[in-house]
Amino acid sequence: MKTILLILALAVGVSAQSIKEGKQITTWTFVSEGPLIKSYISPDSIKRGDDIIKVWMRFELPKGSRDLYANTPIDFGETRVYGMLNCKASKMQSKTMLVYDRAGNFYLGKENAGGWAEERPDSIGHSVFVYFCERGEKATEAPTLKP
Repeated sequence: MKTILLILALAVGVSAQSIKEGKQITTWTFVSEGPLIKSYISPDSIKRGDDIIKVWMRFELPKGSRDLYANTPIDFGETRVYGMLNCKASKMQSKTMLVYDRAGNFYLGKENAGGWAEERPDSIGHSVFVYFCERGEKATEAPTLKP
């Protein structure tokens, strides 16, 4: 019984660390800008292995989220996502998500924010997917996105 409680305590501690880690990131590299979203990555968080890329991503919504998501409970201005990219399978997964309101105040943190999903050109993370998956191991400058 003690072993199970220890494992649960460690799992909760690891989950809380991910949200804490995401809140503390201050160094971001610009990836792209569209009419509604600016995309960034945290270069210090990049981990590669087994055809998977893990990275913290930041998406600014300067005009707010209402133009993208009409039914959100708040008009948020930024999301941070710890995601995994599988370039070979063309899939993405959100592991941790943090949401900030337009004033920059933390609103919500969520672990296991989503399962594997097909990468789509209209997704919020498409520019980050292109940045890593179409440019290879040495993605060092912002990409030019395909129309």
